[in-house]
Amino acid sequence: MEFVPTLLAWTLLVTAAPAGWCAYVPVLCFAAFGFIFSWLITLGFFVVFVLGLHATTFANLPWGTIQIFGNLIFALLCFISTCCVAAWAKHSSKLQASCAFGFFATVF
Repeated sequence: MEFVPTLLAWTLLVTAAPAGWCAYVPVLCFAAFGFIFSWLITLGFFVVFVLGLHATTFANLPWGTIQIFGNLIFALLCFISTCCVAAWAKHSSKLQASCAFGFFATVF
């Protein structure tokens, strides 16, 4: 569920920023990292479960605990990234939309 909102939040953030924005607005650079890393965590869990690796190759691992910690990291990164975007989203509708999708992804 959080796969699409996180990708939309990152896309809107990156398209709203001018060229070279990471050099002079490191807060937004961290936000982009947070959204992408959260997206990669979700993608990793998706691949593991679709391929059935959780039941065969990694059957000895405590998947309930792994999912809880993975989702906690996801929610924390999305929340911090969204707060970083919100601090800079005063006059940019794309940054405001990115912030909205980030909060949506954090909730789900």
